[in-house]
Amino acid sequence: MHSYASKTLILVNPQAGNRKGAIFLSALEGRLRRDKDSKIDLEITRKGPLREQLQEKGHGLERLIVVGGDGTVGQALEAIWRLGLSPEVGIVPMGTGNDMARSLGLYDGEEWTLDKLFAYLSTSVKKKIDLWTIDGRRSFSNYVSIGMDASVVQGFCKLRSSLEARPWRASKELYFALYFLTWLRRRSHRVPQGTSFSWQDPEGGWQKVEVGGSRVLAITNTPYYAAGCLMAPEACLGDGILEVTLFSTMRPYVQLMATRIGPLARMGMQRWWWRKRARSLELGLSVPTALQVDGEDMTGELGEEKVLKIERARQIEILTW
Repeated sequence: MHSYASKTLILVNPQAGNRKGAIFLSALEGRLRRDKDSKIDLEITRKGPLREQLQEKGHGLERLIVVGGDGTVGQALEAIWRLGLSPEVGIVPMGTGNDMARSLGLYDGEEWTLDKLFAYLSTSVKKKIDLWTIDGRRSFSNYVSIGMDASVVQGFCKLRSSLEARPWRASKELYFALYFLTWLRRRSHRVPQGTSFSWQDPEGGWQKVEVGGSRVLAITNTPYYAAGCLMAPEACLGDGILEVTLFSTMRPYVQLMATRIGPLARMGMQRWWWRKRARSLELGLSVPTALQVDGEDMTGELGEEKVLKIERARQIEILTW
């Protein structure tokens, strides 16, 4: 067996990928039992935020390997930020979207094997990514959106929560069908009238536009969005810049969904869309509205603030190939 960092924690979400995480966990436990010299700790994610779970590991944690989807990865990165930890972070994609792993070249649609995991544990290649905060209270590394997109996520997350209590009923096909039905019910939702978007451009100047009535306002750090859509090919995860895309009508949003298909993504439709680049930004909300962060519903979590400020908090090193 290879020699790994003296304090490595592999954190597995057993619910990830319609309980594929649980299958991966069982196989990994067997592998580690056979390796009596292993210095790897293995735990499953607990319910709720991961801050307390990682706090117990102390500040000597050198590597954290997260087995799960974008939601689990986002929770782990937020815990690292809040606790002031500095481990190298690895991602084993096991979710539905895997947009962060996809953006880092760690996911190509194929499921990871144990052999691939242990080869990954030997890597020393790292890439820095930006971690952003909303009002200093909630972090994200992938994307944030308001409008129709966030409303659909809000409805789907409620349905998914009820299904997770009955795992025998859940399947990838069922999730897709429920998401599509939620989209049909909420496709008329828009960014509320009176909503404004202010941003600091890369040169340091501030600008402002009214965005009320648009279909979606998406703020992205990664090239990929919403389970494999190529939103912003030019996006760099560690350059301190966010790409902000405004979908005024459904036509460009449908084009975005079509970029899940490789040949369509390479046609360059993205250059036709309304987009700005921002070092920091503010969303002025006329009324409380649906908000999605890294594919999870965050509606109401930030209270009823009329202005949401988004700024870069820090950088985190992610293991790549």
